[in-house]
Parts: sequence; structure tokens; C-alpha cells
Amino acid sequence: MKTQYNLFGEKVIIDRRTAGMVAQESGKLFESQTEDEFKKHNMVYVKAPKFHCHYGLNRRGDFKIFLNNNREVHIECKQLGDVHSHFDKLDHCLLNVISGCYGNHFWLIYDYNKNISFSRKDKILKLIERCKKIKEMVALQGITFELIYMDDLKYYLKKLKGGVNT
Repeated sequence: MKTQYNLFGEKVIIDRRTAGMVAQESGKLFESQTEDEFKKHNMVYVKAPKFHCHYGLNRRGDFKIFLNNNREVHIECKQLGDVHSHFDKLDHCLLNVISGCYGNHFWLIYDYNKNISFSRKDKILKLIERCKKIKEMVALQGITFELIYMDDLKYYLKKLKGGVNT
């Protein structure tokens, strides 16, 4: 971004970033916030774990948490913003979990702009409902799947550490 003056001498801000660049910055910030939570809860994790997607291609995920009992939780973070095009990219993650690409334990951590229209909030509700069905479906394959709203991440991390009774 830069500041310049228009023909009338008025100061204007010029932002030549593409939508993809802004989304990438937002995603990195969200991953950083997620990583901060891992650190606060003393989680053992790696960034950018390798896996093969449902196409059989080499990919890198966002995080993998390592637990004391030799279990691992693959984590993908999705900042959905205003719930526009980012929303459709969730399909790739969901097909990967259905295909078993993330291993036996998978968390999809998401956040979105709370100041969105009713129709966009309806998309979030549809995501939650769809993920409940997918959770039941992949459980039959021995896969655990959690859709986790960012504000609830602390609860799940405490639960992993044995600090929350259910």
C-alpha cells in the first residue's frame, strides 16, 4: 500500500495487492494466532507437515500436534473472512479427511468475520451441519474429526492435556 495525491490534491491510499495476496496474509496471521495458542498450552507440534492429498500429490499442511500416547493430530487452519471464495476451498480439506489423507486424527480450525450478512452466517451453519455428518462418516473408518471454531481452541487444547472434564 502507498499514499499518493489525486488530481484534486486529496490524499488517497493505493492498495495494489491482489485478493489472493490479502487472503494469504490473513491466512498466515490466523496460523500465527493458532500457533500462539499451541505455545500457551505447551503443545509439541511441527509446522507444515507433509502428507499426500486425495489426488496423491505431495502437500504440506498447517500443523501437526504430537501427543504422549504416540498419537498425532493433523491440523488445518482456515480463516474464512467474509465467507466468500475461501468457503469453497474447504471442500479440498473435507475430501482429504474423507479420503484418510490426514491420518487418524484431524482438526479443522476456522474463524470468520462476525459482522457478516445473515446469508453468509447461514453458510457457517451449513458448514457446521455438514461437518457433523462427515465426522460420523469418517468415524466408521476409525478417523476422528473435529471442526473447531477458533474461540473454542483453548478448550480442545486443555482437553488434550487432561484439564477439562466432559
